[in-house]
Amino acid sequence: MDLLQLSHEFKIDKLRKLCEEAISPSISIENSSIIMKRAHEIGAQAEELKNTCLNYILMNYQQVIATNSYYDLPKALIKEINMLVAQYGVKVMINNRNDNNH
Repeated sequence: MDLLQLSHEFKIDKLRKLCEEAISPSISIENSSIIMKRAHEIGAQAEELKNTCLNYILMNYQQVIATNSYYDLPKALIKEINMLVAQYGVKVMINNRNDNNH
């Protein structure tokens, strides 16, 4: 991520692309929020990486929101994620108890 930041600062697009290609396969439940936050801080040059993280988070929403790092995201990013969750109808299990026992 530091090298990605430097590629942005020095406007080295080829290095930026290589960094994004190297980082993308390592996105996981635990680090997707952290990577998305850093990409957001870098700005427009890391928009593709941010979107990759966003897609990953949407695909793994239930597990990602259970991590502490998700709640370290800026409120604007959480709002963006929540709007997409609502728009695309991502399923969220509130709990996994069987409510048919009533």
